Amino acid sequence: MKSLIGNKVAEKDIREWLSQNGFFGRSANFKELELHAIQRPGWLQVFRFTVEAKTQTGGWTTFFGAVRDDERTNETTIKTFAKFSDQQRLLADWSANLIRRKSGQSDEVLSMPWVFVSVGGFIAGLILLLYLTSLVY
Repeated sequence: MKSLIGNKVAEKDIREWLSQNGFFGRSANFKELELHAIQRPGWLQVFRFTVEAKTQTGGWTTFFGAVRDDERTNETTIKTFAKFSDQQRLLADWSANLIRRKSGQSDEVLSMPWVFVSVGGFIAGLILLLYLTSLVY
């Protein structure tokens, strides 16, 4: 599901950061870039991202990262990690006392296995109800 919150400014900042840190930022491939947390009235925002970037030596690297953007002070901090767990620790720290957005997975419709289980359970319940009704009459 497409994000309702535009992240073009965060994406531009990350691409510039990648270019300044030994990667080809323009060719980076974003797997995820989502608002993670926000402080009212919206001046402070924390984004999470996963990006695949090409090094200037030619190899590709996948990063898990976070962006902390404070518009009151015009401060943008970008951190990247090789491990998902390191990203999650920083996001927890940066988003403490902020309004957190649910994970990207919660934006999805129920997964297909759960749909089949739900529909199957409903049909089984109807069959049981019909069977019990036929015993009464």
